[in-house]
Amino acid sequence: MTPKMHKELPRKGLIALLYIFNGILKTQYWPEALKTAEIIIIHMPGKDPQDPTSYRPISFLSIISKVLERLLANKIITNEKYINSLPDHQFGLRHKHSTIQRVYRIGHTINEAFEKRNTAPVLFLMPAKPSIRFGTKDYSIKYGTPYRSTSTS
Repeated sequence: MTPKMHKELPRKGLIALLYIFNGILKTQYWPEALKTAEIIIIHMPGKDPQDPTSYRPISFLSIISKVLERLLANKIITNEKYINSLPDHQFGLRHKHSTIQRVYRIGHTINEAFEKRNTAPVLFLMPAKPSIRFGTKDYSIKYGTPYRSTSTS
């Protein structure tokens, strides 16, 4: 089903979807079908087509899976018990906690340690290659049968 089809579901379809979501929450079982992603491979122009590193994958999860994930994330984020149990340094799934704020916090910790002539434990992870933006004119889609994979998360 396409996103447009999901948006135009009749009331009975929405209620059926609600029953599915409630069943997933009650049983605490995420169906395999919602873990399956469609992967499209994009060829980078100017790169050797025979070299596997010349391609970048894009993964598409099902719309139903994305909707359920968003509903769960919103439920977790607005749960007062959950929010109060998170340590201050936790930035994932927190409202108004962006990556930039995390970078500022790291910089503040380093500066504070420097002023006190202490050490600050910091770990920086650098990608081997720069990230690539999709959806630009520089890339073309390699057509064919999409590769299907199951995610473990």
